[in-house]
Amino acid sequence: MNAKQANRNAKLLYGFSFSWMFIPVIPVFVPYITRTGLSMQEFLELQAIFGLAVAILEVPSGYLADLWGRRNTIIVGCIASGLGFSYLLFCETYWEFIVYELLLALSLSMKSGADLSLLYDSIAISHKEDRAVLQKVVSWKHFFTLSAEAVSAVLGGMLAAISLQAVAIANAFTGWVPLAIVMFVKEAPIERMSASKHWDNLKEISRHLFASDRLLRMIFVNFVVWSLSTFCAVWLLQKHWEVNNISMAQFGYIWATLQLVAAFSGQYAIRAEKKLGTRAVLLITAALPIFGYFGLGLSGAIGAIGFAFAFYVSRGFTQVLFSEALNWRVPSHFRAVVNSLVGLFMRLIFFVVGPVLGIIIDRYGTDTAALALGSLYLLLFAVLLLPMVLFLKKPSEAKA
Repeated sequence: MNAKQANRNAKLLYGFSFSWMFIPVIPVFVPYITRTGLSMQEFLELQAIFGLAVAILEVPSGYLADLWGRRNTIIVGCIASGLGFSYLLFCETYWEFIVYELLLALSLSMKSGADLSLLYDSIAISHKEDRAVLQKVVSWKHFFTLSAEAVSAVLGGMLAAISLQAVAIANAFTGWVPLAIVMFVKEAPIERMSASKHWDNLKEISRHLFASDRLLRMIFVNFVVWSLSTFCAVWLLQKHWEVNNISMAQFGYIWATLQLVAAFSGQYAIRAEKKLGTRAVLLITAALPIFGYFGLGLSGAIGAIGFAFAFYVSRGFTQVLFSEALNWRVPSHFRAVVNSLVGLFMRLIFFVVGPVLGIIIDRYGTDTAALALGSLYLLLFAVLLLPMVLFLKKPSEAKA
């Protein structure tokens, strides 16, 4: 692959990122499912099942991407995604929604890590591992992903004002666009792991990620934890808006605004790190969800919107800073596996946290659930984030 082909790949993958997250149903997904009579506990059980399925498939699919090719696994994921969103049109019962969630889990697991790895490897070819360029690539991918969520949220909100079924119909059509785009993407030539020495491959990955570099291990753990902090907020916010009588038509506009906040925060993340320093930006990134949860739990309808911004600024910073730091420190031949491992651990934790959160919401309300999450993340801030910040006080680690 020459530099021209690599740059074309990057443009196509930006388009893929946009189309993949162009999902009009997301900002109204809680009311879409609960309109059938399902409780929030059942809704979050579905999300936990989805998360467990992704967790089970996450690492095998990432490993498959590194062995078989990232483009091939993405194509399989796109087919599963198209089928899932088409099937959503006909879902009415708990078990039908489980089938939908499993299709989406297969889709996400096959794509997870593979698209970023393919993009990263393509740019590395054309720009010779220039870290400044690779940092921009991660932030632009993040920008296109969240911009898609913003634009599709507006469409979802407008269609929800007509009917929730109209949102699902639109989603059934847009769900096939990523497949059309990825068919034009080329596989980046990289050194591959041995297809016959699976145990040796797994030992190499584990040793590199968990034993060889303390800073890399800290980056990985904190990436999982702070990604989950904003993931939990996604579903809590929708229910919080609903109980505070915010109309579903407004859901789309609020959601779009929040995605744009995250998108532009991600664009600013690298500059903020250079201007304020890594430690300061890490402290801000982790403090924002805590501030958001406590604010959400102690405020009404206006606060439900206002404090939501904290989660999305944090999301923008987290997805760019941690993702770039992780991918820079991981060899290309097992980069997809490591990216998948982030998703694996996040989904496994949510499998436990999700249903518990649903029970708290159903029994005690969204305010109590927000305060509980705020307290949990305050503890994690002290246990996981602060040790990393203190570790970075060392001159050699701060430079790294």
